[in-house]
Amino acid sequence: MLVDPKFFISCDWGTTNFRLRLVHHKSLDIILRVEDDHGIRKHNQTYNNCRSSNREEFFWQHIRQHIDHFPIEHQQHPLVISGMASSNIGMKELPYADYPIKADGSSLIYHSLGRRLSSSIVLVSGVKSNHCMMRGEEVQAIGLSHVLHDNQTCVLILPGTHSKHIAYCDGQYTSAKSYMTGERFDLMSTCSILSDSVTKGEWYHKDFSRGVIDGANHQVSDKLFSIRASHILHNINTDRNYCYLSGLLIGEELSNLLDEEFNIYLAAGASLSVPYQQALRAMNFSADQIHIINPSDVGSALIRGHQKILKLHANS
Repeated sequence: MLVDPKFFISCDWGTTNFRLRLVHHKSLDIILRVEDDHGIRKHNQTYNNCRSSNREEFFWQHIRQHIDHFPIEHQQHPLVISGMASSNIGMKELPYADYPIKADGSSLIYHSLGRRLSSSIVLVSGVKSNHCMMRGEEVQAIGLSHVLHDNQTCVLILPGTHSKHIAYCDGQYTSAKSYMTGERFDLMSTCSILSDSVTKGEWYHKDFSRGVIDGANHQVSDKLFSIRASHILHNINTDRNYCYLSGLLIGEELSNLLDEEFNIYLAAGASLSVPYQQALRAMNFSADQIHIINPSDVGSALIRGHQKILKLHANS
């Protein structure tokens, strides 16, 4: 079967979710998509229970069964796989690449999975420093490098469960820091003693900004219990506490940037872009310093990174 060069297949296999997309090379339009909750953790458990001897082949079959549901003319395109698939619980463990990494992706570590399709299949590893490691976000960063100027120094912020701040200088990503902001918020608001004092509802800008300033001033430990006290002793609306807690944790995360003068590029999805923008303004970062990446670029960052990686391998 002839392979149509106008398309490729993008696979993002994370800890908890599996995402497969058929992508048009030129437009980056997603033609078909498949998603399920059979992430790497669950699939690894299934593998351990069935005692299959060939890990790589066992994981590959999950990808293959979804590709088999594509129209036959789209079942042989080049495929790139990133995320936790290259971890020690994934289909094949690859070592982390070390910083700095070039913005075109050529510094990453790759593994060819052979000719299971008529075209190449590339597994991508992650990146590490002494205090941070990531598998997946580095591909997003590569996919967003076209919005950064080669000769500038800046930081790319990727908010999320484990927010990443990735330093960029002269066409390379030079280091990264990771913050458990999203996970801490989830734990505090659902599993801690604060859970009855925090509910999502109306957005209170003043309470959020007040939390941001307290967090930026490193008062998180002191202020966390005050959320419960404000509810029990002063009958403060739990929606307001929700906003305050969010601001408190985001402010603490962003406090790392207060003494820096470089540009800040925020690459956030719709649900996080507004609070992070509000937090940066509350902390008095200048408008010239803050750059909000277009949501369409954020949404296509991963597949744009996959596209760059496939081009590298096609030319190698």
